[in-house]
Amino acid sequence: MAPPHLTDPELRDAEYAYLTTTGRVTGAPHTVELWFVADGDTVWFLSDATPDWQHNAKANPDVQVRIGAWKWTATAHLELPSEMSRPGLAARMAMVAKYEAGYHESLNNWARDALALGARVIEPPEPTDDTWTAS
Repeated sequence: MAPPHLTDPELRDAEYAYLTTTGRVTGAPHTVELWFVADGDTVWFLSDATPDWQHNAKANPDVQVRIGAWKWTATAHLELPSEMSRPGLAARMAMVAKYEAGYHESLNNWARDALALGARVIEPPEPTDDTWTAS
């Protein structure tokens, strides 16, 4: 089977993606399950807090992204709301469109104020049978 691209509906429409960062203190892999949107070659994640995965990605931007049965190596970059790029703004709007109906309240303020992490993937992905366990 040929590797998919992030624009493939099966991947783009998945509910969650899994981001693996390297612990900035321990050096151990740290995987989290997150809402996401894919735009071109970048997978975007938002957070209204500053969780460990953001600190880890800032310290070491080499990350992995898994969606379904596919895993990509990626390079992360953080984007503050005050530094919002055109792709970052588009990702925020796409996140609201993708998740707001199932959340039952407006996500506009959250998306506007959140810290964004864009993970630019390196194609092609690798197949994986990894399963998520919080680490």
